[in-house]
Amino acid sequence: MNKLHKVECGPELVTVSDLASTLSRLKWSVADIINLIFSNVFAGFVADDFDGVTITSIFVHREKVINELEQQFLNSLSHSIHKIPLQNYYCVSDQQFEKLNKFYFRELEDHHCGNACIDVQAVKRFEEQFLLLNRWCYLRDFSISEAVKKLSKLRIEPNLSSSITKNVHVYQKSEYLSAALAELIRERNAISISDCDSSPQI
Repeated sequence: MNKLHKVECGPELVTVSDLASTLSRLKWSVADIINLIFSNVFAGFVADDFDGVTITSIFVHREKVINELEQQFLNSLSHSIHKIPLQNYYCVSDQQFEKLNKFYFRELEDHHCGNACIDVQAVKRFEEQFLLLNRWCYLRDFSISEAVKKLSKLRIEPNLSSSITKNVHVYQKSEYLSAALAELIRERNAISISDCDSSPQI
């Protein structure tokens, strides 16, 4: 209990159970998130009037959990990575991953895993230079079409034409892109806070 703080109505707080459901395809469970809370990696919160601690009464900051997930992924990379966990990490379908692999990664045909393994250096270069909007939206429960539309209004366009990549939305990383995505989060937070102010505190 000394690891948990009283929750306030604030931005991007989600329950452990809801976030674990989103992260399940990345092989992250409720236990993984709880363990990181009690290891002081990020904070956990509970409602003032909770009646016992359950996975539906513990909250975390979504962005802090996602940041930790990304850091653990990058730290785990060695020489090559099987395409299935990489596809899960990027939260895309088989067809979408084929597009990613074609334009950004390189399969190792002479690797003992066969052509199911991806060159880690290609993955690291991708992570350094690009952002996959599909993954960004999936982890934050955003509509991809709405995000693409908002970025387009700001004259931020995908790295490759949508006619080539179809429904895979890859953007060159930049401070301008980061600021635009942060603004999307702030807009949603403003709505959440407004809803919170008009309803009883949890």
